[in-house]
Amino acid sequence: MIPISLMVRGFGSVSFRIKGKEKSKFSSRERPVIAWNITGMCNVRCKHCYISAPMNKELDKETALRLIEEMGEIRIPLVILTGGEPFLRKDLLEIVEKLREKDVKVAISTNGTLINEEIAGKLANKVEYVGVSLDSSNEDWHDEFRGVKGAFREALKGIRNLISAGIPTGLRMTLTRLNVDSVPSYIDLALSLGVSRVVFYHLSATGRAKELADWYMTKDQYFRFMDYIIEIAKTVDMEIETTMAPFDGIYVAYKIAKDKQEFRKLLNFVRSDGIVSIYPDGEVHPNQFMDFISLGNVRKEKLSEILGRGFHVELNGPKCSKCPFKSWCNGGDRARAFYFSGIDGDDPQCFLDVETIGNLLYDRGEE
Repeated sequence: MIPISLMVRGFGSVSFRIKGKEKSKFSSRERPVIAWNITGMCNVRCKHCYISAPMNKELDKETALRLIEEMGEIRIPLVILTGGEPFLRKDLLEIVEKLREKDVKVAISTNGTLINEEIAGKLANKVEYVGVSLDSSNEDWHDEFRGVKGAFREALKGIRNLISAGIPTGLRMTLTRLNVDSVPSYIDLALSLGVSRVVFYHLSATGRAKELADWYMTKDQYFRFMDYIIEIAKTVDMEIETTMAPFDGIYVAYKIAKDKQEFRKLLNFVRSDGIVSIYPDGEVHPNQFMDFISLGNVRKEKLSEILGRGFHVELNGPKCSKCPFKSWCNGGDRARAFYFSGIDGDDPQCFLDVETIGNLLYDRGEE
């Protein structure tokens, strides 16, 4: 995550609630944030679904409870329950309760369509945050992208139910060349709903998204988007973040830093906390989108053993390998690189002039 609002003016809402305001590291390779896809079942059919849901797989209850015990022992700081659609798992609320008993913070990532007043009430004071996927301020566009008519209206109902229950709630928008220019109206919708946060996901290339090769933002669209959210983050009391594009943080630092010292300080926001993903079948991946790399399977091994292996890619692409910021950015989204040029290649969505921006480092090429 690149915390645009935090970088621009030190503003945080959800991030402060989850991580606190201290600068100590929230997570690490040994105790990462975990995105746990607790089910492969889903009630929508998104064009870009990274696990190609529905997939008829999920950990049985006994294995899930054992995994939660292990998470508590490792002192995992945060688990993001996702899917598929997590609210289709019948024991979701029990999983939330068991995680809380182990002092693990819980967030939920959902399409929002199944959250009625009763469910929202049961979640109150039990989760740190719920992120709801909404990919446009235009109802028809969202429904087409999500593959189900009426998904937009049901998601809005879910959002309002969550906010009424006092649960910190945010929106998650996947950016494509077909919807990125509507971001200003999307921000207006977010403000009217009263959400705490908006996270913009750069389109990755895993699952069904492999079929969307011509949906990526153009260079001009990218810079218009970035310049807009930098400016809007200066004025709105709503947290704005981006993800799946750590180079966004380099650009933000370049645009707002007053001098080299401030620029280097802002680069600290680019380095990400540790995160791994557990898929419905128990496979552990370096993140939600790197389905082509398995670190192990929680059905067969202890989570602590799997996390101890770690993961690293040596960047060999013509741009990433020579980039002065590669130790901060780590080459952007390795899933996009993998499907377009190879695991060690360049991320095709990085449009930065790193040679020019690199002049703000004290020593050119410093890592």
